[in-house]
Formats: sequence, structure tokens, C-alpha cells
Amino acid sequence: MVVYQQAVIGALVMVLLVPLWMFLNRHVLRPLQQVVEADRRPGLADLQGRLIDEQRIPDHEVGDVIRSRNQLLRQIDEVQSQFRRNLKHLGALSSAAVRLLEAGELQGFLEQVLDRVMDAVGADAAEVSLFQPTQGQFVTRVRRTRAERPFSESHPEPEPGCPCRQVLDSRQPYVANGLPAGLGPHGCRLDGFQAYLGVPLLCSDRALGVLAAMRRHHPFAPAETDTLMAIGYLVALALEHARLHEATLQLAITDELTGLYTRRYFFERLEEEARRARRLQRPFSVIMLDLDRFKECNDRFGHLAGDEVLRQVGRRLAAVVRQSDVVARYGGDEFVVLLPETGKEEAGAVARRLCQCLAFQCETQATWPHPVDITASLGVASFPEDADTPHGLLARADTALYEAKSRGGSSVCVYGMQAAGCPRRGGVEHPPEPAPQAGSPGNLP
Repeated sequence: MVVYQQAVIGALVMVLLVPLWMFLNRHVLRPLQQVVEADRRPGLADLQGRLIDEQRIPDHEVGDVIRSRNQLLRQIDEVQSQFRRNLKHLGALSSAAVRLLEAGELQGFLEQVLDRVMDAVGADAAEVSLFQPTQGQFVTRVRRTRAERPFSESHPEPEPGCPCRQVLDSRQPYVANGLPAGLGPHGCRLDGFQAYLGVPLLCSDRALGVLAAMRRHHPFAPAETDTLMAIGYLVALALEHARLHEATLQLAITDELTGLYTRRYFFERLEEEARRARRLQRPFSVIMLDLDRFKECNDRFGHLAGDEVLRQVGRRLAAVVRQSDVVARYGGDEFVVLLPETGKEEAGAVARRLCQCLAFQCETQATWPHPVDITASLGVASFPEDADTPHGLLARADTALYEAKSRGGSSVCVYGMQAAGCPRRGGVEHPPEPAPQAGSPGNLP
């Protein structure tokens, strides 16, 4: 009897366990086995290949877990795809930044930045504005849209209410989804756009400008703000490096004492101008000048006084010539001026103005209470009338200079013409003669 009861109980247990086992095997173990097999497939980067077919997922709690896993894998795959796209954009921007440092093509670099911004965040337009604190305005503003060619412009100081003003003031990203019509009358130009995303271009706690993206319909997501911030950081770093590179180059071609160009840079520009003048058959002229009795100033008052005289001479020369002219310190108290597109008569007029401008009294702490009377002698030569090579032209100008000095100084000698005096006017400083009409040599830049 006991054996019979045990057999019956065993049979009942088997009857209950077999269906339970079949249920668990079909609805739990098999789905979990699919997950294990999918995760064991080679290539962890292929997340799409690790998804479980929706038709094979059971319709109960275990299936809900697997569906959640599928959804999580899709999200991870989307994030990875976005990361790869952003990495590609950043790599392209790094290459563009290197070209910016090598070639100095700021406009082309900014246009490439805007292309990458529109692709990275799916914007309909992008804009980069470089801010100059000393001028209080955007010195460069470049915009690019899907339908228009890029254009650049400058704007006055951004006013309150303009999104770029808020980005500059807060130095934080600014997002505006659902812009009212007509917002941004002070250069932001947001008509037709519904969403705005702007990030500051920061480097060493200095705001270099604003990088912005605009959309016509869809709002910006927080992840897109992070993407634009990453691009903005790289852009700011490239701009700062370009600025330092430009500053280094400028120091290399600038005379430390006078602030004028160096002799080496002058010769480079002289060679370039000679090639250009030959190709276009255009004239240019060179003025060489030497301060009269400068050695006496050094011997009497010391070299500190002489340095101050040279500084003031440099400032006066830079204030009279055109922006296209090249003024350099040739050596000691000698200076040289390159006048592109300037014939002999015009160059002589410029030299006479310089001679008058350099007839002044220099008062320094080292010479007080005795001011130093300064005058200069100048020699002028022109291409191709006097010489057709840079070396020959300088030799002719030097010959004219020493002819002017041999006449007692404070005079101008144009090669091949009679020297003209430039009186001291009693040693009292006089302003230079009125500037000629715009476009003629010697006009202020």
C-alpha cells in the first residue's frame, strides 16, 4: 500500500513538473538562451546583430525584459553612431585647424566649421561671430545656410535681447526653442528660425566669440548642446593658437624699439614689390632717411635719450605713411620706406612731408630741461626709372641720401634731381603739411 501511494505521488509530481518544465523551457529558458547566444556573437560593436527578433520574444514579463534590452541596445547604438559622427567632424575640424595655422585662412576655416556644425546637430543654418573686446563689436561674422552661399560681415556691439549678447554675458550655452518672429534686430538675423542654440568660444577664460546653430522647426536637445560645446572648444583652441602664431610672426618682423618693421622683412617686401612691378609694369619708390647729428645726442645725453628719440621718430613715420606702405628701421638711426604704386614726383612729395614731420624737438626725462633738436636727411629713388633691381634701387636711394646730408642735413634729395631743403623752422615743432587728396602717397591710412 505504501509503495502504491509513493508511485501515485511520483506520477502526480511528474505530471505537474513536465508541463512546468516545458513552460519554463519555452517561455523563460529559450528566450534567455537567445540572449546569451546573441551576446556571445563576435563583434561587440555590432549592436544591431545582438538584437532579439521581436516575433520570438514571449508576451510576458521575461519578454518585457528582453524588449527593454533591445530598446537599450538601440539607444546605445544610436549614441555610438552619434559619437562616431562627432568624432569624424572633430577630426575634420582638427585638420582644418592645422591648415589655419599653416596658411592663416581664417575665412575658409570658419566656413568648414559651419559645415560641420550643420551636419553634427542637423541645423538649417550656422553662424560664428568673433568678438573683439577692445572694439566692442563682432569683427568677423560668418553665416552659412543650406540654401545660401556663406557670407561674412561685421556688426556693432550686440545689444541686450540679442541671443549672442546673452551667450557673451553668461559665457554659458543658450538655447531658445520657439523663437518669436523678429527677434534679433541687432545682427542676429533670426527671422524664419524657430530654434536657436549658441555656445561661447572660450579660451583661458576669455570670450573669443559665439558659435550658433539655428533650426526652422525642430527644437534642440541637450545632447546637441554638448556636441556644439565640444566643437566650440576645438574652434576656440584653434583660434587662440592662430592668434598666438600670428603674434609670434608679428614679433619676428617688428623692431622692438621703434615698433616699425625689421630690415629683414623690408627686404622680403621689396623683393615681392619688385616682382609685382615688373609683371604689371608699375612704378614704386624707396625713401632712405638718416637722423642728423644723432651721434651727438647719444654722446651728450646717453643712449636712453637716443632710444626715446628713435621711438618718437618711429611713431611719427608710422602716422604719416599710408597703410599699404612699408616703414622699417634699416639700422641704427637709419630708416627706409617702401612706397608701392608711387612715381618719383609723388615719392619726393612724401619725402618732403616726412622731412617736415621729423623736424621737431624731443623732450625726454634724460634730456630735461634741454630738448633735443631732431632733423633728418632723406634720399629718394624710383623703379624702374633709377634702377630695375632692388639692390640697385637701394644703392640709388643711398646715394641720394648722402647727397642730402652733404648739403648740411634737413633736406630731401631725389635721385637725378636737385636737393630740396627742409628748414628747421627755428627748432619749434610744427605739424606736417595738410594731407593730400585721398589715394595719393603720404595720405594717412
